Amino acid sequence: MITLEKLSTNYSKLKEKIEDIILDVIAEYKNIADWCAYRTVRKYHIVDTKLKPGYHESDTLIMHSVFSILVDFVEMQKAWMHVICDDDLYCKLSWFERKFRYQNFRSAQYGIAYLNWEITETNARQSEAAQEILDLYTWWTVTRPQRVDPAVLCGYNDVFTDSLTSAERLTKLSPILRNMNKIEDKYEKEDEKMMIRLIKVRISLWT
Repeated sequence: MITLEKLSTNYSKLKEKIEDIILDVIAEYKNIADWCAYRTVRKYHIVDTKLKPGYHESDTLIMHSVFSILVDFVEMQKAWMHVICDDDLYCKLSWFERKFRYQNFRSAQYGIAYLNWEITETNARQSEAAQEILDLYTWWTVTRPQRVDPAVLCGYNDVFTDSLTSAERLTKLSPILRNMNKIEDKYEKEDEKMMIRLIKVRISLWT
């Protein structure tokens, strides 16, 4: 004789089995969707150096790769954190934007705002890391692009004028080249110093 208790137990087991099947199907679908996405629109394994098309030496590729990752981290991941932590901003997003826009969302303003919040409102370790990230980001996006070309600083092009003889040109060119080398060396050392700082803070580049 089938009792009510037995029916209830069988129903619970059947329900659990159906739920397991549904979850398995969803998980498999997600795996397939992720497999496709990671090879088409969400290529997280590829770094966009932001360099212009053309040949670039390996040292240039390394420099631009690591700082491109930093820029994307600030302008995309930190910026999205700022949005989802601000009820007013988040509520203005549509369902589609909440579900999918985070993958391509970019805002330097929001990324900097979130870092400033971390600097002032979080524990010492997180605050220090946020300050270092902001300093490196500012150096790469603002300070470094404002560097003056060593040739311009030293007046290299001024030597090549019709009013100078070959001998005069050589006399003026020698100290100019020495100064250019000094400036280029200074730039290289600064690049190396900042890249080392970025490597040291890399453990904090996650959200």
